[in-house]
Amino acid sequence: MKIVIQICILLLIGNLNAQISFYIRPTVNMKTNQGNIFGSWRTSPIYSTMTNQYFSITNDKMFFDNGFDLGIHLGVKIRENHFFELGFSGDHAGIKTQASKHEWSIDPYTTDPSLQIVRRGGNHNQVSILGPFNRFSFNYNNLFWKNNSKTIQVRGIVGFGTLNSPNVNRKTGTYVTNEIPVFNIGELDSNIFNSQYVITSTRAWRNSFYLNAGLGFDFYTKKKQNYLFSFDLFYLQGTRNIQVDHHRIKINDNGTDVNFLYTFSSRGSGIYFTLSRRLQVYPWVRKKLN
Repeated sequence: MKIVIQICILLLIGNLNAQISFYIRPTVNMKTNQGNIFGSWRTSPIYSTMTNQYFSITNDKMFFDNGFDLGIHLGVKIRENHFFELGFSGDHAGIKTQASKHEWSIDPYTTDPSLQIVRRGGNHNQVSILGPFNRFSFNYNNLFWKNNSKTIQVRGIVGFGTLNSPNVNRKTGTYVTNEIPVFNIGELDSNIFNSQYVITSTRAWRNSFYLNAGLGFDFYTKKKQNYLFSFDLFYLQGTRNIQVDHHRIKINDNGTDVNFLYTFSSRGSGIYFTLSRRLQVYPWVRKKLN
């Protein structure tokens, strides 16, 4: 009986090994960025407009930048539909704000005297990109759908990891801070103008845990079913404010300086767009890479 059990185990292991392959997957990533008016990392992000007697300032909940990040993943494919990956990628965070000065003018499209005087805002956009960060990841992919010709296969993706900034040490009070000079808003009114606008951008945490989920699409040739490339689309949700921006704005009002400080932050969250190709390294396949 013991010999029979050992033979069954050996057959099972041999059958499983025949269905396991190892691969590496280089990636090129683009992402959207999210910023919010500063709050504790324990609270939900806040998206709103701050207004004073001189100007308003707000942030974009989500915006797309032109940055590219490269990465490499080590993966195990079990049977045809289970993929387990450890990955390392570059990453970045970003915050986009808009400051609008207040101007009173006449609305030419109404004859109602009570509605003719309106306040308009002049736009002043500013984007602050902080990086690079290291992104360490563990992902599980499950292949759950193929089209009839098997040229497109769809995977579900779930995973977790950390956004890492190695130069930050909160215990010793070590942070990475960049000062970004900004164009002034300009003249706000007669003898009232913006005399200074400076953004201080700080990496706030060494590590920020995150969760991600999305879909992956694998593309194959129709004739020989050769694997071409993959495109992944997923959302990443960070848990800590890895970027904190302080906007220091000085208004000169008839010779008197009035100072304002507004703070925005980013958890590194966003929607990711990833192009990649799995390169099978074991067992070696010369013509067809799965």
